[in-house]
Amino acid sequence: MKSLSSLTMASLLLAAGPLFAETVAVEPGRSLQGAADKLQPGDTLLLAEGTYYQSFRLKKSGTAGNPITIKAKTPGKVILTGAMETPPGFEKVEGAIYKTKWGGKGSKTGQAWVIADDRNLYNYTSREQMNTFQHPSSQPGEKAPQEGFFCEGGEMYVRLLGGADPNKAKMAISRPDASVLLEIQGQQHIVLEGLRFHVAPAAAVRLGTRALQACSHIVIRDCSFFGCRYGIAGQAAEKGDERFGTSDITVEYCQFSNYPTYQWLRYGQLQMASVYGAIYDSVLGGAGIAPGGRAYRWKIRHCYLHDCFDGIEPASTADKDPALVNEYAYNLFHNCGDDSIEFDVIEYAGVLVHHNVLLDGFTHFGLSPVQAGGVTIEHNLLYVSPEYGLLWCVIFKFSTPSSSAFHQGGFHPLSGMTIRNNTLVNTTSGVQWGASSRRKPYYFKDNTVANNILFARDWVSWHGLPWQLGLEVEKNNLCCGPAVRVGKDDGAVPEAMPCTRNTEPFIRRDTHRWDSLPPLLPELAAEGAPGEEKEIGRVNFSISEDYVQAALKENGLDAAAYKDIHKNLGAIRPGTKWEFPRPGPRWSVGESALFHPPFPPSLDPWWVGFADKPSDVKTVRIKPWQGKFYRDVGSLAHGAKVTASSYLTGKNAEKITRWGRQADCGPDNAVDGNPDSGWYSDAASEKTADKTAWLEIDLVRVQPLNFVELAKTGGCSKIDIAVKREDRWETIHTFDIETYKGNTYSSRVPLTEARYVRIVPRAVVRSACVSEVRLLRVP
Repeated sequence: MKSLSSLTMASLLLAAGPLFAETVAVEPGRSLQGAADKLQPGDTLLLAEGTYYQSFRLKKSGTAGNPITIKAKTPGKVILTGAMETPPGFEKVEGAIYKTKWGGKGSKTGQAWVIADDRNLYNYTSREQMNTFQHPSSQPGEKAPQEGFFCEGGEMYVRLLGGADPNKAKMAISRPDASVLLEIQGQQHIVLEGLRFHVAPAAAVRLGTRALQACSHIVIRDCSFFGCRYGIAGQAAEKGDERFGTSDITVEYCQFSNYPTYQWLRYGQLQMASVYGAIYDSVLGGAGIAPGGRAYRWKIRHCYLHDCFDGIEPASTADKDPALVNEYAYNLFHNCGDDSIEFDVIEYAGVLVHHNVLLDGFTHFGLSPVQAGGVTIEHNLLYVSPEYGLLWCVIFKFSTPSSSAFHQGGFHPLSGMTIRNNTLVNTTSGVQWGASSRRKPYYFKDNTVANNILFARDWVSWHGLPWQLGLEVEKNNLCCGPAVRVGKDDGAVPEAMPCTRNTEPFIRRDTHRWDSLPPLLPELAAEGAPGEEKEIGRVNFSISEDYVQAALKENGLDAAAYKDIHKNLGAIRPGTKWEFPRPGPRWSVGESALFHPPFPPSLDPWWVGFADKPSDVKTVRIKPWQGKFYRDVGSLAHGAKVTASSYLTGKNAEKITRWGRQADCGPDNAVDGNPDSGWYSDAASEKTADKTAWLEIDLVRVQPLNFVELAKTGGCSKIDIAVKREDRWETIHTFDIETYKGNTYSSRVPLTEARYVRIVPRAVVRSACVSEVRLLRVP
């Protein structure tokens, strides 16, 4: 029989945890899986500096007092990668396309990943798409990036920008069997620290599986994720009809990037062609963090998410218990191609978002649908800059719900959202997209929008806050912008709400979207010439009492009824200190900082935590981009001799082209590589007439072609493509302009040999126009 003293000692030792917590040291080349299998609660797996070409799975859990820790001996110097240790050699196939033996199944999402010189490549779905840059979409004109890869029959085809030789580039190609780098199936009390994750076709870190217990109490800090479809992906477990979400997940001081995802979207807009659909359907259409639907007590803070498609994907507690809330705070979202933060859930969301900075993205707050409430967005700064912002983007997405809403009981009002004390500045376009009286039924219920400052360049083409559809908008919001207006129309500000056309202090009056800076991707900006240097102001998110009083006076509102309103407006109240983020790994500072895209010159880096104190600089000088946005990419028509039946001149041309840069509307503009110039005929008529106009391209000699693309057409309902056969013209294709209101129209046509090609608008209702013509011979 044991003595009382021995039992007491055993109990104390048991309560204290393991007697001998161990540090298991591993070097590159040694088995991570073998080392991980030995871990016990309290142990530390310490990784020596270097690159580990391995994937592994945790099979043990820690305890609350003794977690299992996996960390870098030197933070930032340990890389876990799904790439092949030695990239294969490439041989040239044709043009800019190279191929190599790879051995994988294909290039579908989750199967392969390729990085060239620190650029994540797009995955083409066919050789034809690789040659034509056409995305197989139901919408004509959807483009694909000009750099990417395609896998078929165990071979990998690659095209790099500028036709570069992949044998001379720094290539990282995923191993055929690579998918997830680190899988934590259902374990608990795990800490990951100081690691760099690189090349993961599915996910870098996956938390949980459907069939096993959900993960909980996981801490991931000071890590970076580059070249991963998902940086961190949660997975809710299922047992019958029950779902068990991941819980108590802390992600802090981490960096996520799939550069150059956003750059392709921006370049597509500059060349007046959508790349969104292509990116959405590709390996690049992932997210930095995906909690995985059902999720509880996720804390995501001080992270830097840039050049991702989505920043954070939806999470839902499905329970109104405030102890389960998910919190995203002090993060920097920079250049997110779709939603910076996506809230699209049908169940109760349970998400609190505060003190974040959202910089230059496409859709910053995705609120479609939030049907059971539980979303609070407060004290955030948002800035869409004229220099690097997209030419069209929105602050809020209130679009109609996905089909899944109808599968789970139908569409219900968007409800339970609180949006307060935010400063939201969009210098290029509008406030929101989706909520419109033209889309019925559309409802809002029990929402609060209060104490926000909203600046938008465009309150006309885009919708403002949809208060007419039931969104409760309190009168203590301040709406600003050169086109803001009061009234009952879509996009108008309701009466009694302060608004002003004064753009200061957010951006100078003469700053607008044509102050865009060149594309960041190499080879895409080479043909351009910088514009004339100009001075622009730096944005200031703080406002003064005088500014607010001037807005009240501008609207004829009684200042006494709005006394002290300025003291509680926006993210930064007068006299308070901005709680800006300190984003990204703490080992990534100074000269060792990881790559990030440049901040717009109009933004003081202090606002995003990249400077210790505010700058005294109030204005900066930039040279706006004046280059050829629309690259010819091998077009036979580029620079060819062009004639036309007629074109606008004089005052008529000046009226048509006042927003462009061309001197006239002559035919040469249609083959100059710039969609802001174009040929405008003077054929105008009544709507019932069919006036003839034509643009003729002389290719100098007979050449084969089988692909035609037109950019920015208008003034007619159809356009014929014809080639000359001896003394007659033969139509080989007709574009139906009315079927799609996009910016580009592309189609493969029968293989034809011709010297002379005509573009013939039909059913002209006003000055028919074509901004750019591309003719190609593709395999």
